[in-house]
Amino acid sequence: MQASTITTKISMSHPQELIDTVNNLKYTQGMQEAQIKAVFSLFGNLEGVASIINTCLTIGGQPRKQFESLGEDLCSKVDDLHLSIEQMKREKLEQVEQKSTKAFNLLEMIESSIQESLQAELEIFVQKQEELQHEIKTTKFEIENLLILPPIVEKIQKQVVICQQFKQEKLDFLISMLNLPFNNYSPELNEFGQSKLTEYVLENGWKWSLPELNSNVDINSAVVWTKFEGAERGGEYPSLQQGIYYGQMEDGKRHGYGIVYSIDQDSYPLLYECEWNMGLPIMGRYIEILDNQWYKREGDMSGSFCLQGTGNYQVEDGYFYQGEWNQEKKHGLGKETNIDGTYNEGEWNNDKRVGIHNYYSKEGVLTNTEDHGNQ
Repeated sequence: MQASTITTKISMSHPQELIDTVNNLKYTQGMQEAQIKAVFSLFGNLEGVASIINTCLTIGGQPRKQFESLGEDLCSKVDDLHLSIEQMKREKLEQVEQKSTKAFNLLEMIESSIQESLQAELEIFVQKQEELQHEIKTTKFEIENLLILPPIVEKIQKQVVICQQFKQEKLDFLISMLNLPFNNYSPELNEFGQSKLTEYVLENGWKWSLPELNSNVDINSAVVWTKFEGAERGGEYPSLQQGIYYGQMEDGKRHGYGIVYSIDQDSYPLLYECEWNMGLPIMGRYIEILDNQWYKREGDMSGSFCLQGTGNYQVEDGYFYQGEWNQEKKHGLGKETNIDGTYNEGEWNNDKRVGIHNYYSKEGVLTNTEDHGNQ
């Protein structure tokens, strides 16, 4: 660095000029000291300054070549570092792409598997629906043909299947009919497509099993599938509409064992399993569905299709009565059991308690005795 020499002519002719000259000298000295400190902060000390100056002065000789070599090494290392970074980026990117490809392929496989499974289930469902529709059409056709049978016995016998024994396939077909709309009645079906009547028969069986029915077959009474003409029940009970009969017949009338499926005038279904005498029931049971709950009556019957004599009445909710009847009303001695298991015993007259009734807990302990008088 070149030192600065300042020569100032001082005139003592005026004191203020002397003061200004001194201040200028101090300012110049401060600026030089600041420049020296700035150089030291960059190069460390005087030796560092001298080294840089020497390099600059000899830049055309050997020191310059060393400087250039050092710069080339530095640039080479920087380039290598850039290449290394780029290589690492490419490798990471390839790894991410491979993992993404595997995940995408896995998702495609899962999606394909789900679609295949759904397609297979859909095809099975469609096939079952087609089979069901075919069965319904076939059943409706058979019912329609059955219900148009003329009343003349000779013509009926030409159009119905006649045999000497009950057949399981006919009983099964009758069960399937209980699930179908019939005479303006559409049964409420459960999750398996079964009506309440079907549920009852499947859970409790027919009143008589197939062997029992066939053991009671009279060789003079043919077992037929034909039309039920309907019937008046009398009193307060709605009449029965036309329906289906499967059982024994003699001289064109229900005679022996057989089953009637009918809908009454209030649109409630009834299933009669009875022993018949010249067209009328004499004993057996019938099941009625009201508000999707079954009601079973079993015992002796009258020609008006009602309990008459000794029998029982049971409701799905647990209520039960066993005793004497007159035209579907409790009449005579009987035992009435409530849904909680408690019961009473006594006499009834036209469906009302009369006389002394004893009341019991469900364990059979007498809890009360009451006189209902005579009505």
